[in-house]
Amino acid sequence: MYQPTPIGKYTYSNNFFVTKPLNHVRKIGRLAKNLLASQVLFKLRFNLFILQMLFLPIHSLEIDSEFGAVAVINADTGRVLYSRAADECFYPASTTKIATALFVLDVFHPQLNQKIRVSKEAVRILPDSEKARGGYRHYPSYIQEGRGTSAGFQAGEEVTVEEALYGAMLASGNDAANVLAENFGGTIDGFIERLNQYVHEIGCTQTNFTNPHGLHHPDHVTTAFDLAKMARRAMQNQTFKTIVGSTEFATKKRTFRSSNQLLKKGPLYTPYATGIKTGHLSRAKNCFVSGYEKDGRSIIAVFLKCPDRKNMFREMKRLFDELAREELISKTYVKSGALNLSYKIPDTDVVVGCYTDKNVSLSYFPSEEPKLQAVVAWEDAKLPIAKGDRIGSLNLVEGLNILSSVPLYSDSTFELPLSQRMKSMFGKEVVIVSVLFILTACWLFLGKKRMR
Repeated sequence: MYQPTPIGKYTYSNNFFVTKPLNHVRKIGRLAKNLLASQVLFKLRFNLFILQMLFLPIHSLEIDSEFGAVAVINADTGRVLYSRAADECFYPASTTKIATALFVLDVFHPQLNQKIRVSKEAVRILPDSEKARGGYRHYPSYIQEGRGTSAGFQAGEEVTVEEALYGAMLASGNDAANVLAENFGGTIDGFIERLNQYVHEIGCTQTNFTNPHGLHHPDHVTTAFDLAKMARRAMQNQTFKTIVGSTEFATKKRTFRSSNQLLKKGPLYTPYATGIKTGHLSRAKNCFVSGYEKDGRSIIAVFLKCPDRKNMFREMKRLFDELAREELISKTYVKSGALNLSYKIPDTDVVVGCYTDKNVSLSYFPSEEPKLQAVVAWEDAKLPIAKGDRIGSLNLVEGLNILSSVPLYSDSTFELPLSQRMKSMFGKEVVIVSVLFILTACWLFLGKKRMR
């Protein structure tokens, strides 16, 4: 499960607020950018206090333990709902084609009716045993195998980009993936080099592809988390989303049909499934990247190395049905009003209490209950302070993301000490002269008194 990154040390006080200051702010990513940007830009100084609030999870997802790797994330926020071996490398089989289609659409922005040519190299096939010679290193990884899936493209014909995309994503055509790679990469190997660079740039740093379709090669690997990131980005592209959510695509020459059982009418049909991609190879076993949408909530789920294909679909349907039954929860963590927090004005003995005029609340689904820290950021408040002046903010944080923030206000008025008021009114030199004058007068007075 997702673990928030701790920020400094903390102690507990009155169940809610921490009393130990964080004097040296370490690298805290986006939190630093959000909370401390003004410190960098305007030289303002914050004193940070950390609150670690522990909430027992209301709900925990369960997924078949026989699956090699699992990742379930919220596609909008990136929050991880469930993971198991999600950072370990596995063979992805035809789920590779998610990356190929995403790269073509995201980088090249082709017209769907654009004509592209099918070369002999793109549809070249070798017997499985021949392709495996030398540990799959004797021939280019992109060459197809006799038992691989095909869109039925023929050397020399022209197809549209749309047909190639549907051929790759619905029919899982290895030839269609090669045709896309060759036409948009110049060569298939050139496409793969750029594809690897692209997926690394979007955060899929444990991925290495040797071909555009997913046929086996010892070095062709990725992780469940990386596939989830690719699918999350791909589903933001409406063309990709339309393609993978379809069950059938027909042209005059051929018809492509999806193998995704969650999209088809039958016992596994799931109305909130949005499709994406399945895969199968003997070493990779069964793989499935699937999308879910219901009530404004989007989920990406990845199953890798599943022993049984039917059970893979059943588990995905069970997971989506479970998510669909969840109801949104609203929780108030801190109520508006006086808070048991105080701030000592630097270089003074003044301690300022505070209040907030807003509740600190969050809404979430049970399987996405956040693990929270609260960060109190004190502004560089100086005397005088009037009641109601803003002196800081209370922020609910998960990891490095601020989920909710409310202002903190002074609950009292504090004036400057007399000496500082005189200094501000008359200047430093006048104050010094006045003090010397008073001291001299006192000395003279005491001297005369002794003479009497």
